[in-house]
Amino acid sequence: MIQVERKILIRLTILIFIIFFYACSPTSNKEIKNFLIPLVQGNSSLPQNSFTSNPEEQPIDLDQNPNILEENPIVIGENENAAIFEERPFVFGENPLHLEWSTLLEIPSDDTIKIPNVAIDGNGFIYVASDSNANLIGNELKIGTRDVILKKYDSRQNELWMKRIGSRNTSLIITGLAADRNGNAYVTGYTNGPLEKALISDQDMFLVKFNPDGTIAWKKQAALKRARGVYNTYKVFTEGITVDIFGNSYVVGTSNGPFGDNANGNLGGGYIIKFDTNGNQIWVKQISIVGASIYPKKVAVDESSGQIYVAGTSNNANFRTNKKFNYSNGVGGDDLFILRFNENGNQEFFTQTNLYRDSITLNSLTVDSLGNVLAGGSSFIDLEFGTHERTSLRGILIKYDLNGDQRWIRQFGPRENVRLIERSTTVTGVATDENGNIFTTGSTNGNVINEHSEPLGNQDIFLTKYNYLGQIEWIRQIGRQGETLYSGGIGIDFNGDLYTTGLTDDNGKDYQVIGGNLDLFLMRFR
Repeated sequence: MIQVERKILIRLTILIFIIFFYACSPTSNKEIKNFLIPLVQGNSSLPQNSFTSNPEEQPIDLDQNPNILEENPIVIGENENAAIFEERPFVFGENPLHLEWSTLLEIPSDDTIKIPNVAIDGNGFIYVASDSNANLIGNELKIGTRDVILKKYDSRQNELWMKRIGSRNTSLIITGLAADRNGNAYVTGYTNGPLEKALISDQDMFLVKFNPDGTIAWKKQAALKRARGVYNTYKVFTEGITVDIFGNSYVVGTSNGPFGDNANGNLGGGYIIKFDTNGNQIWVKQISIVGASIYPKKVAVDESSGQIYVAGTSNNANFRTNKKFNYSNGVGGDDLFILRFNENGNQEFFTQTNLYRDSITLNSLTVDSLGNVLAGGSSFIDLEFGTHERTSLRGILIKYDLNGDQRWIRQFGPRENVRLIERSTTVTGVATDENGNIFTTGSTNGNVINEHSEPLGNQDIFLTKYNYLGQIEWIRQIGRQGETLYSGGIGIDFNGDLYTTGLTDDNGKDYQVIGGNLDLFLMRFR
Protein backbone atom coordinates (compact mmCIF):
# COMPACT_ATOMS: atom_id res chain seq x y z
CA MET A 1 0.00 0.00 0.00
CA ILE A 2 2.80 2.37 0.95
CA GLN A 3 4.63 1.53 -2.29
CA VAL A 4 1.51 2.29 -4.34
CA GLU A 5 1.07 5.61 -2.58
CA ARG A 6 4.72 6.45 -3.26
CA LYS A 7 4.29 5.65 -6.96
CA ILE A 8 1.19 7.83 -7.12
CA LEU A 9 3.03 10.63 -5.34
CA ILE A 10 6.01 10.35 -7.70
CA ARG A 11 3.77 10.40 -10.78
CA LEU A 12 1.82 13.35 -9.39
CA THR A 13 5.08 15.20 -8.77
CA ILE A 14 6.24 14.49 -12.33
CA LEU A 15 2.89 15.63 -13.72
CA ILE A 16 3.04 18.90 -11.75
CA PHE A 17 6.61 19.45 -12.96
CA ILE A 18 5.58 18.88 -16.60
CA ILE A 19 2.63 21.27 -16.27
CA PHE A 20 4.86 23.87 -14.63
CA PHE A 21 7.52 23.38 -17.32
CA TYR A 22 5.08 23.89 -20.20
CA ALA A 23 3.48 26.87 -18.50
CA CYS A 24 6.89 28.50 -18.21
CA SER A 25 8.03 27.47 -21.67
CA PRO A 26 9.52 30.49 -23.50
CA THR A 27 8.66 29.33 -26.99
CA SER A 28 5.91 31.91 -27.32
CA ASN A 29 8.36 34.70 -26.62
CA LYS A 30 10.64 35.25 -29.63
CA GLU A 31 13.16 37.27 -27.70
CA ILE A 32 13.68 34.59 -25.05
CA LYS A 33 13.51 31.78 -27.56
CA ASN A 34 16.25 33.25 -29.71
CA PHE A 35 18.39 33.92 -26.68
CA LEU A 36 18.07 30.32 -25.43
CA ILE A 37 19.25 28.79 -28.67
CA PRO A 38 22.95 29.72 -28.29
CA LEU A 39 22.82 28.67 -24.65
CA VAL A 40 21.68 25.14 -25.43
CA GLN A 41 24.36 24.98 -28.09
CA GLY A 42 26.94 25.33 -25.37
CA ASN A 43 27.51 29.11 -25.53
CA SER A 44 27.39 30.58 -22.06
CA SER A 45 26.49 34.07 -23.21
CA LEU A 46 25.57 36.11 -26.25
CA PRO A 47 26.31 39.81 -25.78
CA GLN A 48 23.90 42.15 -27.49
CA ASN A 49 26.59 43.60 -29.72
CA SER A 50 28.20 40.30 -30.66
CA PHE A 51 28.23 39.23 -34.29
CA THR A 52 27.65 35.51 -34.37
CA SER A 53 26.37 32.89 -36.70
CA ASN A 54 25.57 29.21 -36.55
CA PRO A 55 29.06 27.60 -36.30
CA GLU A 56 28.11 25.28 -39.14
CA GLU A 57 27.00 28.10 -41.43
CA GLN A 58 29.12 28.74 -44.50
CA PRO A 59 28.71 31.16 -47.41
CA ILE A 60 26.37 29.76 -50.01
CA ASP A 61 27.95 28.83 -53.34
CA LEU A 62 25.29 28.84 -56.03
CA ASP A 63 27.38 26.46 -58.13
CA GLN A 64 26.88 23.77 -55.50
CA ASN A 65 23.19 24.48 -54.97
CA PRO A 66 21.73 26.94 -57.46
CA ASN A 67 18.12 26.75 -56.33
CA ILE A 68 18.05 26.36 -52.57
CA LEU A 69 19.79 28.34 -49.86
CA GLU A 70 19.73 25.72 -47.15
CA GLU A 71 19.48 26.26 -43.44
CA ASN A 72 20.73 23.34 -41.37
CA PRO A 73 18.14 23.05 -38.59
CA ILE A 74 19.54 23.12 -35.08
CA VAL A 75 17.56 20.61 -33.06
CA ILE A 76 17.82 21.18 -29.35
CA GLY A 77 17.44 17.50 -28.60
CA GLU A 78 20.81 16.87 -30.26
CA ASN A 79 22.66 18.96 -27.70
CA GLU A 80 24.04 17.08 -24.72
CA ASN A 81 23.29 20.06 -22.49
CA ALA A 82 19.61 20.01 -23.45
CA ALA A 83 18.54 16.43 -22.80
CA ILE A 84 15.38 17.66 -21.11
CA PHE A 85 14.17 19.00 -24.48
CA GLU A 86 14.68 15.75 -26.39
CA GLU A 87 10.97 15.05 -26.70
CA ARG A 88 10.21 18.63 -27.79
CA PRO A 89 12.84 19.59 -30.39
CA PHE A 90 12.38 22.87 -32.22
CA VAL A 91 14.17 24.36 -35.18
CA PHE A 92 16.28 27.52 -35.21
CA GLY A 93 14.12 29.92 -37.20
CA GLU A 94 11.99 28.63 -40.04
CA ASN A 95 14.49 27.84 -42.78
CA PRO A 96 14.93 31.61 -43.14
CA LEU A 97 16.38 31.82 -46.62
CA HIS A 98 14.83 29.31 -48.93
CA LEU A 99 15.24 30.70 -52.43
CA GLU A 100 11.70 30.44 -53.76
CA TRP A 101 12.49 31.77 -57.23
CA SER A 102 14.67 34.15 -59.20
CA THR A 103 14.14 35.91 -62.50
CA LEU A 104 16.30 37.94 -64.81
CA LEU A 105 15.84 40.85 -67.21
CA GLU A 106 18.25 40.53 -70.12
CA ILE A 107 20.09 43.66 -71.29
CA PRO A 108 21.84 43.60 -74.71
CA SER A 109 25.62 43.47 -74.47
CA ASP A 110 26.28 46.98 -75.76
CA ASP A 111 23.74 48.64 -73.46
CA THR A 112 23.63 49.55 -69.79
CA ILE A 113 21.13 49.46 -66.96
CA LYS A 114 21.21 51.12 -63.56
CA ILE A 115 21.13 49.22 -60.26
CA PRO A 116 17.38 48.72 -59.74
CA ASN A 117 14.94 49.61 -56.98
CA VAL A 118 12.27 47.29 -55.55
CA ALA A 119 8.96 48.01 -53.80
CA ILE A 120 6.05 45.91 -52.49
CA ASP A 121 2.47 47.19 -52.47
CA GLY A 122 -0.26 46.49 -49.93
CA ASN A 123 -1.49 43.48 -51.90
CA GLY A 124 1.90 41.79 -52.10
CA PHE A 125 2.70 42.67 -55.72
CA ILE A 126 6.35 43.40 -56.51
CA TYR A 127 7.66 46.33 -58.56
CA VAL A 128 11.16 46.66 -59.99
CA ALA A 129 12.34 49.89 -61.60
CA SER A 130 15.49 51.05 -63.33
CA ASP A 131 16.66 53.11 -66.30
CA SER A 132 18.44 51.91 -69.40
CA ASN A 133 19.66 52.95 -72.84
CA ALA A 134 18.88 49.53 -74.32
CA ASN A 135 17.17 49.57 -77.72
CA LEU A 136 14.94 46.62 -76.87
CA ILE A 137 13.94 45.30 -73.46
CA GLY A 138 11.36 42.57 -73.67
CA ASN A 139 8.91 43.86 -76.28
CA GLU A 140 9.45 47.52 -75.38
CA LEU A 141 11.38 49.63 -77.90
CA LYS A 142 13.62 52.53 -76.96
CA ILE A 143 11.89 55.93 -76.75
CA GLY A 144 14.55 58.42 -75.64
CA THR A 145 18.26 58.45 -74.94
CA ARG A 146 17.65 56.73 -71.62
CA ASP A 147 14.23 55.45 -70.51
CA VAL A 148 12.57 54.37 -67.27
CA ILE A 149 11.72 50.67 -67.01
CA LEU A 150 9.04 49.48 -64.56
CA LYS A 151 7.99 45.84 -64.13
CA LYS A 152 5.26 44.31 -61.97
CA TYR A 153 5.26 40.72 -60.69
CA ASP A 154 3.01 38.63 -58.53
CA SER A 155 4.40 36.46 -55.73
CA ARG A 156 4.47 33.41 -58.04
CA GLN A 157 7.00 34.99 -60.41
CA ASN A 158 4.45 35.89 -63.06
CA GLU A 159 5.29 39.12 -64.86
CA LEU A 160 2.03 41.07 -65.00
CA TRP A 161 3.29 43.94 -67.12
CA MET A 162 6.31 46.00 -68.10
CA LYS A 163 6.20 49.70 -68.92
CA ARG A 164 8.79 51.91 -70.54
CA ILE A 165 8.53 55.69 -70.47
CA GLY A 166 10.78 58.23 -72.10
CA SER A 167 11.02 61.29 -74.28
CA ARG A 168 12.88 61.87 -77.52
CA ASN A 169 16.54 62.85 -77.06
CA THR A 170 16.01 62.81 -73.29
CA SER A 171 17.73 60.93 -70.48
CA LEU A 172 15.51 59.93 -67.58
CA ILE A 173 17.52 58.89 -64.53
CA ILE A 174 15.55 57.04 -61.88
CA THR A 175 16.51 57.40 -58.22
CA GLY A 176 13.50 56.14 -56.30
CA LEU A 177 10.53 53.76 -56.36
CA ALA A 178 7.59 53.41 -53.98
CA ALA A 179 4.24 51.60 -53.91
CA ASP A 180 1.14 52.35 -51.85
CA ARG A 181 -1.38 50.07 -50.18
CA ASN A 182 -3.79 50.38 -53.13
CA GLY A 183 -1.38 49.01 -55.72
CA ASN A 184 -0.20 52.27 -57.26
CA ALA A 185 3.50 52.66 -58.06
CA TYR A 186 5.53 55.88 -57.99
CA VAL A 187 8.80 56.48 -59.84
CA THR A 188 10.98 59.55 -59.33
CA GLY A 189 14.18 60.82 -60.89
CA TYR A 190 15.55 63.70 -62.93
CA THR A 191 15.50 64.62 -66.61
CA ASN A 192 17.38 66.78 -69.10
CA GLY A 193 14.39 67.03 -71.42
CA PRO A 194 10.59 67.26 -71.50
CA LEU A 195 8.38 64.65 -69.87
CA GLU A 196 5.19 66.23 -68.55
CA LYS A 197 6.01 69.54 -70.22
CA ALA A 198 8.92 71.52 -71.63
CA LEU A 199 12.10 71.59 -69.58
CA ILE A 200 11.99 74.38 -66.99
CA SER A 201 15.64 74.52 -65.92
CA ASP A 202 18.86 72.86 -66.98
CA GLN A 203 17.64 69.72 -65.20
CA ASP A 204 14.20 69.06 -63.68
CA MET A 205 12.95 66.48 -61.24
CA PHE A 206 10.06 64.22 -62.26
CA LEU A 207 7.49 62.02 -60.56
CA VAL A 208 5.25 59.50 -62.33
CA LYS A 209 2.33 57.63 -60.79
CA PHE A 210 1.23 54.32 -62.29
CA ASN A 211 -2.17 52.74 -61.73
CA PRO A 212 -2.34 49.05 -60.71
CA ASP A 213 -2.88 48.06 -64.36
CA GLY A 214 0.27 49.89 -65.47
CA THR A 215 -1.42 52.89 -67.07
CA ILE A 216 -0.02 56.29 -66.15
CA ALA A 217 -2.18 58.22 -63.69
CA TRP A 218 -0.11 61.39 -64.00
CA LYS A 219 3.37 62.80 -64.69
CA LYS A 220 4.86 65.83 -62.93
CA GLN A 221 7.95 67.98 -63.33
CA ALA A 222 9.35 70.52 -60.89
CA ALA A 223 12.37 72.81 -61.08
CA LEU A 224 13.87 76.17 -60.20
CA LYS A 225 12.62 79.08 -62.27
CA ARG A 226 14.66 82.07 -63.39
CA ALA A 227 13.69 85.44 -64.85
CA ARG A 228 12.47 85.51 -68.43
CA GLY A 229 15.25 85.86 -70.99
CA VAL A 230 17.96 84.56 -68.64
CA TYR A 231 19.39 81.10 -69.31
CA ASN A 232 18.51 78.80 -66.45
CA THR A 233 21.52 76.77 -65.28
CA TYR A 234 19.79 75.45 -62.19
CA LYS A 235 19.68 71.70 -61.67
CA VAL A 236 17.48 69.59 -59.43
CA PHE A 237 18.57 66.09 -58.41
CA THR A 238 16.33 63.53 -56.74
CA GLU A 239 17.47 60.84 -54.32
CA GLY A 240 14.59 59.07 -52.55
CA ILE A 241 10.81 58.77 -52.32
CA THR A 242 8.16 57.51 -49.89
CA VAL A 243 4.35 57.39 -49.96
CA ASP A 244 2.01 57.71 -46.96
CA ILE A 245 -1.29 55.91 -46.33
CA PHE A 246 -3.24 58.67 -48.09
CA GLY A 247 -1.24 58.43 -51.30
CA ASN A 248 0.76 61.60 -50.68
CA SER A 249 4.29 61.26 -52.03
CA TYR A 250 7.44 62.85 -50.65
CA VAL A 251 10.64 63.22 -52.67
CA VAL A 252 14.04 64.38 -51.40
CA GLY A 253 17.16 65.50 -53.20
CA THR A 254 19.49 68.42 -53.83
CA SER A 255 19.62 71.52 -56.00
CA ASN A 256 22.27 74.07 -56.95
CA GLY A 257 19.92 76.98 -56.34
CA PRO A 258 17.00 78.16 -54.17
CA PHE A 259 14.35 75.44 -54.35
CA GLY A 260 11.69 75.75 -51.67
CA ASP A 261 9.08 77.95 -50.03
CA ASN A 262 11.71 78.85 -47.44
CA ALA A 263 14.61 79.31 -49.89
CA ASN A 264 17.52 81.33 -48.52
CA GLY A 265 18.65 83.69 -51.30
CA ASN A 266 20.53 81.85 -54.04
CA LEU A 267 21.70 79.18 -51.64
CA GLY A 268 21.46 75.59 -52.87
CA GLY A 269 21.24 72.52 -50.71
CA GLY A 270 18.74 69.81 -49.95
CA TYR A 271 14.98 69.83 -50.32
CA ILE A 272 11.82 67.83 -49.65
CA ILE A 273 8.77 68.19 -51.88
CA LYS A 274 5.22 66.91 -51.30
CA PHE A 275 2.63 65.91 -53.91
CA ASP A 276 -0.90 64.78 -53.10
CA THR A 277 -2.46 61.63 -54.52
CA ASN A 278 -3.65 63.56 -57.60
CA GLY A 279 -0.20 64.93 -58.40
CA ASN A 280 -0.74 68.44 -57.07
CA GLN A 281 2.40 69.98 -55.59
CA ILE A 282 1.51 70.89 -51.99
CA TRP A 283 4.79 72.34 -50.76
CA VAL A 284 8.54 72.22 -51.19
CA LYS A 285 10.97 72.97 -48.35
CA GLN A 286 14.63 73.76 -48.69
CA ILE A 287 17.10 72.14 -46.27
CA SER A 288 20.15 74.39 -46.13
CA ILE A 289 22.63 76.03 -43.76
CA VAL A 290 24.95 78.82 -44.86
CA GLY A 291 28.52 77.50 -45.09
CA ALA A 292 27.52 73.82 -44.94
CA SER A 293 26.99 71.06 -47.50
CA ILE A 294 23.80 69.02 -47.09
CA TYR A 295 22.83 65.93 -49.07
CA PRO A 296 19.43 64.37 -48.26
CA LYS A 297 19.47 60.78 -49.50
CA LYS A 298 16.40 58.96 -48.23
CA VAL A 299 12.92 59.65 -46.89
CA ALA A 300 10.52 57.44 -44.91
CA VAL A 301 7.11 57.91 -43.31
CA ASP A 302 5.79 56.72 -39.96
CA GLU A 303 2.40 55.31 -40.96
CA SER A 304 0.98 55.54 -37.44
CA SER A 305 1.79 59.23 -36.88
CA GLY A 306 2.15 60.52 -40.44
CA GLN A 307 5.51 62.10 -39.63
CA ILE A 308 8.13 62.17 -42.36
CA TYR A 309 11.82 61.46 -41.76
CA VAL A 310 14.54 62.78 -44.05
CA ALA A 311 18.05 61.36 -43.72
CA GLY A 312 21.33 62.04 -45.45
CA THR A 313 24.88 63.20 -44.92
CA SER A 314 26.23 66.67 -44.30
CA ASN A 315 29.52 68.45 -43.93
CA ASN A 316 30.05 71.26 -41.43
CA ALA A 317 26.31 71.45 -40.64
CA ASN A 318 24.94 71.75 -37.10
CA PHE A 319 21.25 70.91 -37.33
CA ARG A 320 20.63 71.58 -33.64
CA THR A 321 21.50 75.25 -34.03
CA ASN A 322 20.84 75.48 -37.78
CA LYS A 323 24.31 76.97 -38.19
CA LYS A 324 27.62 75.70 -39.50
CA PHE A 325 30.09 73.98 -37.22
CA ASN A 326 33.33 75.61 -36.17
CA TYR A 327 36.05 73.20 -37.27
CA SER A 328 38.15 74.20 -34.27
CA ASN A 329 35.72 72.07 -32.26
CA GLY A 330 36.96 69.03 -34.12
CA VAL A 331 33.49 68.24 -35.44
CA GLY A 332 32.27 68.64 -38.97
CA GLY A 333 33.01 65.48 -40.90
CA ASP A 334 30.48 63.73 -43.12
CA ASP A 335 27.76 63.28 -40.52
CA LEU A 336 24.62 61.24 -40.71
CA PHE A 337 21.61 63.44 -39.98
CA ILE A 338 17.89 62.75 -39.67
CA LEU A 339 15.24 65.47 -39.65
CA ARG A 340 11.53 65.12 -38.94
CA PHE A 341 8.72 66.92 -40.81
CA ASN A 342 5.00 67.03 -40.17
CA GLU A 343 2.39 66.92 -42.93
CA ASN A 344 2.57 70.71 -43.33
CA GLY A 345 6.32 70.68 -43.94
CA ASN A 346 7.38 72.03 -40.55
CA GLN A 347 10.88 70.81 -39.73
CA GLU A 348 12.33 69.71 -36.41
CA PHE A 349 15.66 68.22 -35.38
CA PHE A 350 15.73 64.45 -34.82
CA THR A 351 19.34 63.27 -34.59
CA GLN A 352 22.89 63.79 -35.87
CA THR A 353 26.02 61.67 -35.39
CA ASN A 354 28.49 64.58 -34.93
CA LEU A 355 31.44 62.56 -36.17
CA TYR A 356 34.98 63.62 -35.34
CA ARG A 357 36.16 64.44 -38.86
CA ASP A 358 35.12 60.97 -39.96
CA SER A 359 32.53 59.92 -42.48
CA ILE A 360 29.44 57.80 -42.89
CA THR A 361 27.40 57.04 -46.02
CA LEU A 362 23.63 56.58 -45.90
CA ASN A 363 21.90 54.29 -48.39
CA SER A 364 18.63 53.27 -46.78
CA LEU A 365 16.01 54.47 -44.28
CA THR A 366 12.85 52.92 -42.86
CA VAL A 367 10.49 53.25 -39.88
CA ASP A 368 9.17 50.20 -38.01
CA SER A 369 5.66 49.63 -36.66
CA LEU A 370 6.54 51.24 -33.31
CA GLY A 371 8.00 54.40 -34.82
CA ASN A 372 11.67 53.44 -34.43
CA VAL A 373 13.90 54.67 -37.24
CA LEU A 374 16.45 52.39 -38.96
CA ALA A 375 19.29 53.71 -41.13
CA GLY A 376 21.70 51.63 -43.20
CA GLY A 377 24.88 52.43 -45.10
CA SER A 378 28.63 52.15 -44.63
CA SER A 379 31.56 53.70 -42.80
CA PHE A 380 35.35 53.49 -42.61
CA ILE A 381 35.39 53.86 -38.82
CA ASP A 382 34.44 51.74 -35.83
CA LEU A 383 31.19 53.19 -34.53
CA GLU A 384 29.70 50.06 -32.97
CA PHE A 385 32.23 50.00 -30.13
CA GLY A 386 32.92 53.73 -30.19
CA THR A 387 36.68 53.48 -30.77
CA HIS A 388 36.52 55.53 -34.02
CA GLU A 389 39.44 53.47 -35.28
CA ARG A 390 39.96 53.38 -39.03
CA THR A 391 38.80 50.14 -40.69
CA SER A 392 38.00 48.96 -44.16
CA LEU A 393 34.62 50.07 -45.50
CA ARG A 394 32.02 48.15 -43.45
CA GLY A 395 28.27 47.89 -43.53
CA ILE A 396 26.39 49.74 -40.80
CA LEU A 397 22.89 49.55 -39.32
CA ILE A 398 21.67 52.07 -36.73
CA LYS A 399 18.44 52.09 -34.73
CA TYR A 400 16.92 55.22 -33.16
CA ASP A 401 13.87 55.46 -30.94
CA LEU A 402 11.00 57.95 -31.21
CA ASN A 403 13.02 60.64 -29.46
CA GLY A 404 16.02 60.32 -31.78
CA ASP A 405 18.10 58.52 -29.15
CA GLN A 406 20.40 55.87 -30.54
CA ARG A 407 19.44 52.39 -29.33
CA TRP A 408 22.24 50.43 -30.98
CA ILE A 409 24.70 50.27 -33.89
CA ARG A 410 25.74 47.13 -35.75
CA GLN A 411 28.62 46.88 -38.22
CA PHE A 412 29.72 43.92 -40.29
CA GLY A 413 32.19 42.97 -42.98
CA PRO A 414 35.98 42.54 -42.77
CA ARG A 415 37.65 45.10 -40.52
CA GLU A 416 40.95 44.94 -42.37
CA ASN A 417 42.07 44.60 -45.97
CA VAL A 418 43.29 41.14 -46.95
CA ARG A 419 46.40 40.50 -49.07
CA LEU A 420 46.48 44.10 -50.30
CA ILE A 421 42.88 43.82 -51.49
CA GLU A 422 40.77 46.70 -50.25
CA ARG A 423 37.68 45.18 -48.68
CA SER A 424 34.35 46.95 -49.04
CA THR A 425 30.97 46.11 -47.51
CA THR A 426 27.92 48.35 -47.70
CA VAL A 427 24.24 48.10 -46.80
CA THR A 428 22.03 49.11 -49.71
CA GLY A 429 18.59 48.30 -48.32
CA VAL A 430 16.76 47.98 -44.99
CA ALA A 431 13.26 46.64 -44.31
CA THR A 432 11.28 45.72 -41.18
CA ASP A 433 8.38 43.41 -40.39
CA GLU A 434 5.42 43.83 -38.02
CA ASN A 435 7.41 42.27 -35.16
CA GLY A 436 10.23 44.80 -35.35
CA ASN A 437 12.74 42.45 -37.00
CA ILE A 438 15.17 44.21 -39.33
CA PHE A 439 16.37 42.82 -42.66
CA THR A 440 19.25 44.24 -44.69
CA THR A 441 20.83 43.57 -48.03
CA GLY A 442 24.04 44.85 -49.54
CA SER A 443 27.22 44.10 -51.46
CA THR A 444 30.67 42.96 -50.35
CA ASN A 445 33.98 41.94 -51.89
CA GLY A 446 34.87 40.33 -48.57
CA ASN A 447 33.21 37.72 -46.41
CA VAL A 448 30.54 38.90 -43.96
CA ILE A 449 30.26 35.52 -42.21
CA ASN A 450 33.98 34.95 -41.64
CA GLU A 451 36.02 38.07 -42.30
CA HIS A 452 39.22 36.03 -42.68
CA SER A 453 37.75 34.03 -45.58
CA GLU A 454 37.49 34.98 -49.22
CA PRO A 455 34.27 36.04 -50.94
CA LEU A 456 32.51 33.53 -53.16
CA GLY A 457 32.94 35.67 -56.27
CA ASN A 458 34.48 38.97 -57.27
CA GLN A 459 31.65 40.67 -55.40
CA ASP A 460 28.74 39.02 -53.58
CA ILE A 461 25.45 40.12 -52.12
CA PHE A 462 24.34 39.39 -48.56
CA LEU A 463 21.17 39.39 -46.49
CA THR A 464 20.89 39.66 -42.72
CA LYS A 465 18.18 39.47 -40.09
CA TYR A 466 18.37 41.22 -36.70
CA ASN A 467 15.74 41.16 -33.99
CA TYR A 468 14.52 44.39 -32.44
CA LEU A 469 17.26 44.23 -29.80
CA GLY A 470 19.94 44.21 -32.48
CA GLN A 471 20.83 40.55 -32.01
CA ILE A 472 21.82 38.78 -35.20
CA GLU A 473 19.50 35.90 -36.13
CA TRP A 474 21.00 34.88 -39.43
CA ILE A 475 23.25 36.13 -42.19
CA ARG A 476 23.72 34.81 -45.70
CA GLN A 477 26.15 35.51 -48.52
CA ILE A 478 25.38 34.71 -52.16
CA GLY A 479 27.84 34.60 -55.03
CA ARG A 480 29.79 32.53 -57.53
CA GLN A 481 33.48 32.30 -58.36
CA GLY A 482 34.53 34.85 -60.97
CA GLU A 483 31.18 36.66 -61.01
CA THR A 484 30.10 40.07 -59.77
CA LEU A 485 26.80 40.86 -58.05
CA TYR A 486 25.57 44.37 -57.24
CA SER A 487 22.88 44.70 -54.59
CA GLY A 488 19.89 46.97 -55.11
CA GLY A 489 17.08 47.16 -52.59
CA ILE A 490 15.07 44.88 -50.33
CA GLY A 491 11.35 44.54 -49.70
CA ILE A 492 9.11 42.44 -47.46
CA ASP A 493 5.48 41.48 -48.03
CA PHE A 494 2.67 40.88 -45.52
CA ASN A 495 3.62 37.17 -45.31
CA GLY A 496 7.18 37.99 -44.29
CA ASP A 497 8.66 36.90 -47.63
CA LEU A 498 11.74 38.82 -48.76
CA TYR A 499 12.56 40.22 -52.18
CA THR A 500 15.93 41.55 -53.24
CA THR A 501 17.13 42.90 -56.54
CA GLY A 502 20.35 43.96 -58.21
CA LEU A 503 22.63 43.40 -61.19
CA THR A 504 24.81 40.47 -62.21
CA ASP A 505 27.42 39.74 -64.85
CA ASP A 506 26.87 36.02 -64.29
CA ASN A 507 26.73 34.12 -67.57
CA GLY A 508 25.97 30.81 -65.91
CA LYS A 509 22.90 28.68 -66.53
CA ASP A 510 21.45 29.30 -63.08
CA TYR A 511 20.55 32.89 -63.85
CA GLN A 512 19.65 32.11 -67.48
CA VAL A 513 21.66 35.09 -68.73
CA ILE A 514 21.59 35.32 -72.52
CA GLY A 515 23.49 38.54 -73.07
CA GLY A 516 24.45 41.86 -71.61
CA ASN A 517 27.37 43.01 -69.55
CA LEU A 518 25.07 43.42 -66.56
CA ASP A 519 21.58 42.00 -66.26
CA LEU A 520 18.88 42.75 -63.70
CA PHE A 521 17.83 40.04 -61.22
CA LEU A 522 14.99 39.67 -58.74
CA MET A 523 14.98 36.98 -56.04
CA ARG A 524 12.27 35.86 -53.64
CA PHE A 525 13.08 34.17 -50.32
CA ARG A 526 10.80 32.69 -47.71
